[in-house]
Amino acid sequence: QFTRLTKPMAKVNGGELLGACIDAAERAGGIIRDVWKSGQLDTKDKGGDDPFTKADVESQQLIVALLQKRWPNLPIIGEEDCIIPPTDLDPQLQKFDASQTPNDLKEMHLEDICVFVDPLDATKEFTLGNLEACMSLIGIGYKGEPIGGVMYQPFVNDGRMIYGLKGWGVSGIAPPARQTKENTTLTTTRTHGSQQTEDAVKAIAPDVILRVGGGGFKALQVMEGTADVFVFATPGTKKWDTCAPEAILRCMGGKLTDIFGDALPYTKDADVHNREGILCAMANHEMYLQRLQRVFKKT
Repeated sequence: QFTRLTKPMAKVNGGELLGACIDAAERAGGIIRDVWKSGQLDTKDKGGDDPFTKADVESQQLIVALLQKRWPNLPIIGEEDCIIPPTDLDPQLQKFDASQTPNDLKEMHLEDICVFVDPLDATKEFTLGNLEACMSLIGIGYKGEPIGGVMYQPFVNDGRMIYGLKGWGVSGIAPPARQTKENTTLTTTRTHGSQQTEDAVKAIAPDVILRVGGGGFKALQVMEGTADVFVFATPGTKKWDTCAPEAILRCMGGKLTDIFGDALPYTKDADVHNREGILCAMANHEMYLQRLQRVFKKT
């Protein structure tokens, strides 16, 4: 009787991975600032008014190379389609104290992880000089669930870092005070409007409408209480836009789903497109969902 020897599955400490993501996002922010200062953005269009710049490509190359230096087979899905040259740098895992990693994330199977990278969210705003909306987003999906995320704004102060890990909490952001508000403020797209999104805005019937660029920035407005709800009712956002913000939002008690209330799956095999839009709120998510369902029916 022979026993087949199977290769043990590689294990990853979620806190160490988050630490590496924090380090990668900070370094990517340095690249983005340098490209901006140089004035040589080298902007190209992917088609459909979807620009990318030298900053998008070079920051993604660094993020992916840094993470895969430590975990060579780590599944990573990034926005930019680019070759990843190796790096001499090593990720600084200690950016997060791994001794604080929740028990269920201390030994994650590598095969069950997928990291989603948007190296420069709000590229269009970057090319226009609306720099506050620009950020690097790195989200960690584990067994399909967003369990960790990093959002780094390179142009806010000397760089603003926000991160969260399921079961641990968040850093760099305080949940908005739960107050009973008379008015509802909704945030939505500034540049990718559509009839469906306008129908969704009408259905929610907010008192105030904010139109800004960057999916991460709109999610941040909800986290900080500048807006109560973020809706985008059409395909357009991708998993790399939503994974990091959703992970952090969940740690704060908020909720992000599609416009029918279904969870977005964050596996390496999942469709990267959020085809049924997104609805994001810190509170009253169910109420906004019910308002949308008067207008939108699942096909």
